[in-house]
This record gives sequence, structure tokens and C-alpha cells, in this order.
Amino acid sequence: LELEEILDTIFRVNNSVGLNVKKWLDDLFDRFVRFGDDIFHQSVNVEGGKMLAEILSKPHTRKIFYFFLVNLGFMFVEAFVGLWTNSLGLVSDAGHMLFDCTALLLGLVTAYVSNWQADSQFSYGYARFELMSGFVNGVFLMFVAIYILRESFERLSDPPEME
Repeated sequence: LELEEILDTIFRVNNSVGLNVKKWLDDLFDRFVRFGDDIFHQSVNVEGGKMLAEILSKPHTRKIFYFFLVNLGFMFVEAFVGLWTNSLGLVSDAGHMLFDCTALLLGLVTAYVSNWQADSQFSYGYARFELMSGFVNGVFLMFVAIYILRESFERLSDPPEME
């Protein structure tokens, strides 16, 4: 589902409040997009800037990129607080968010690469990179699950003191 469909479904229950909240969220998102365009549009001349400019030029990849930035910020906060308080829940969620960020970044790179034209090496184009990025994302998530499982068994046998 698209973000707009989800918001429409959520706010359809109470139309008067829902329309105001949806309008406010739309305005906030538009401001965020304009702010991001002002900052990142200057990066076209920098190495990697072409990819970033192409990502920001398409609405669906721009939304993914902004979500990536928000997710990355929350990940750092969770990791810091989790390490500070010795909380496995926060640290494991920060690890999960790290791989979410990796998956989002991989998806953005894949969206960029999959638009490349066919050449002599890849005669069908680069669209199959989307399939490979999904596989790599699944492998990363398996590593996180194994780490969390191993750490939880260690903590069950020798619980750490909480501060």
C-alpha cells in the first residue's frame, strides 16, 4: 500500500479531524521534501551525486531515502541508550534497524542500478538486481536473528545486572 492509501484508510473514520491531520502531514512532508531538495540538490557535481540526484528526483525513491534517514537517526539513539543501560531489547532493535537501513540503502542502490540500459554483459538489462538485493536482505536478517538468539541464550544462563 502507498502512504496516501494508508493515511486515507486511517483518517476516513473521522473525516473532519482526519482531513486536517492528513493536510498537516502532507504539508509537513512537502516541507521536508523541499528542505531535502535544497540541501541535496547541490550534490550533483560531487562523486555519487548523480545517483543521489536521481534518487531524489523520483517520488518513490525520495520517500525511501527520507525514511532511511529517519530510521538511521532512531537507530543511533536506540543503540546509544541500549548500550548505556545494558538493554538487550534496545540493542537488538538497533541491530534490526541497522539491517533495515542496510536494506533501504540496498533498495535505493538497486532502484538506481535497475534503470541502467542493457549492455553486452547484461543483455536483459539490470532489473534482476532487484531479486538479488532481496536475497541479500534475507541473508542479513538471518544473521541478525542468529545473533539475537545466541545473545538471549547467554543472558538466560547468566543474566547481566541492569543499571
